[in-house]
Amino acid sequence: KRLSDLIEIASAEAIIHVRGADEATMDIYLRVANFSSRDFLIEQVGTDWLGVSSRGVVAGPPALFSHGCTVPARSIRAVGVRFLLFPSAIRELVRLIREAPNRRSSPDAHTHWRGAFIGSQNNSRAQIRFEVNIPSPIIRFTGDLVPTTT
Repeated sequence: KRLSDLIEIASAEAIIHVRGADEATMDIYLRVANFSSRDFLIEQVGTDWLGVSSRGVVAGPPALFSHGCTVPARSIRAVGVRFLLFPSAIRELVRLIREAPNRRSSPDAHTHWRGAFIGSQNNSRAQIRFEVNIPSPIIRFTGDLVPTTT
């Protein structure tokens, strides 16, 4: 089997932190399953498309929480990825998040990410493409949404 057939995303969660009108991040936690008999080293992660509520989000390049994350053979490992959201994306995100139908529910901010890992196993490198849908990310507003002026 090809390496791309042996590395899969088992699940995903997201936390959107909005600290202000010009400061926000989206943290996505992937559970990466390695079905091969050797360790897999994730060297980089890339993005084809990132969206919330079916609209594209303008974000900086994704960054792994820890560089050189290894997923041991025949196991699952949590891999954290952070996106910095630009001010225009924050305004769009606040507009796109839909109020919940009742007060006991979370706001709707369905998150979708298409991307790829660049990784290696022994001396072979591979691009592992993936697509994750996160229907209910955690949303934290901890700052003022009025833009700062300098």
